[in-house]
Amino acid sequence: MPIKARPETLAMMTAADKEVLMAIYRHRCLNEPLIHEYFYSDEPDGFTLSRLREFNSHDLLDFVEYRDSEYPAIFLSARGIQTLRELYQIPVHTVDEETGKKKRPICRASDLKMPEVLLNHQIHLSAFALAIEARIKGKVSYEYQDNKFIDSCTYAQPDGIFILPNCDLFLEMDMAHERQADLRAKWAHYRNYLSARERYLGRPKKIVVLFATENIKKGGIATRRKSVMTSLSKTIFDLFNEDFECYIGPGEELVDIAADLAMPAGGDLPITGFLTSEYGFKFSRPNIVPDVCGESYLYMRKLNKSGGVLSQDGRLQNFFLEDYTKRPISVLKRAISFPHTSSILRPALKREVPLLLLVPDEKSIYQDLASVDSLGTPGVYFTTGERLKEKPFPEALFRFDQLGKMYHFDDFSLKNDIFEKMR
Repeated sequence: MPIKARPETLAMMTAADKEVLMAIYRHRCLNEPLIHEYFYSDEPDGFTLSRLREFNSHDLLDFVEYRDSEYPAIFLSARGIQTLRELYQIPVHTVDEETGKKKRPICRASDLKMPEVLLNHQIHLSAFALAIEARIKGKVSYEYQDNKFIDSCTYAQPDGIFILPNCDLFLEMDMAHERQADLRAKWAHYRNYLSARERYLGRPKKIVVLFATENIKKGGIATRRKSVMTSLSKTIFDLFNEDFECYIGPGEELVDIAADLAMPAGGDLPITGFLTSEYGFKFSRPNIVPDVCGESYLYMRKLNKSGGVLSQDGRLQNFFLEDYTKRPISVLKRAISFPHTSSILRPALKREVPLLLLVPDEKSIYQDLASVDSLGTPGVYFTTGERLKEKPFPEALFRFDQLGKMYHFDDFSLKNDIFEKMR
């Protein structure tokens, strides 16, 4: 006999209860702390546990214990699925418009289950997705799909997707178990996806991969990032551009980035105001640059009394400025390939314009460059907001040689390397 929702169960459901059942379904499984934080946080202590016990008494949930977790993973039971279907008036079957075949618009409870070894990963993924959702809910339209429910990017196989108006966020929850071979295989799926027809016909928007590094011992984040960066450099590094991006870091950092991507503020970098007021730099985005090299750059320069670029210490004071403070991989790729870009731009601009990369700190940019074997890239300089505000401009800029030695400069010519430290 088919399992049906009980009338008394449907009657006792509050609006928050309905949201909880739908969230458990959409994320495949949750646990008590997540349900409390995102659905019952305004309720008194003990309310969430009491409510879950009530759900369980109505046979709506399955609890699955797993290793190293105080809280079991919570799935919907077969009756829970049927209750959800009736609460949201989801039909038993729909008809595929192309094939005319019947299909289920909602999964069976058995379809949502997974091996115990995967539960820790899934709960971390659910926490990551719920944190992003909490930041953007009510502020921008979105749809979240767990990997189980994704049908439009099967080649890439991300753990989850946020479909936003301006871009799609591909979530990757990394538990630090995958070795280099596994990581490279993952990125091979992305290359297949980006080259497939569905990429261009079905998803014309920008794709941003949020690679969350979790389950890492204290002090191990940099090591894991290096491993991931190395895998990217050996596989799909050439694909990163204005339409394909990646950020790597702890989930809490990526939640902030996801919110910024979903609700972009627009405008130029905050540091441009300081560079204008303190050093007199002017900023623009010359059309000739993308016309020649296919990429847009923020151009900064000092002007002389005639309106031309000012020369100081025998060097024209102009740069292209890029923001790497949040460490987007496409910007690092542009910096590494800048010598080639510069060789294309030089004849059209009739002068050398170096690249200045605004970075979060000296250690981070050194580690990232070393991870992709790109220390000592010519024509590229680095700085931080802190250095710009505390040091004279030439001293605020630095570079690395191929051995990892770090240098700054003593005048605006940027010719005299002053050794600062060995990274």
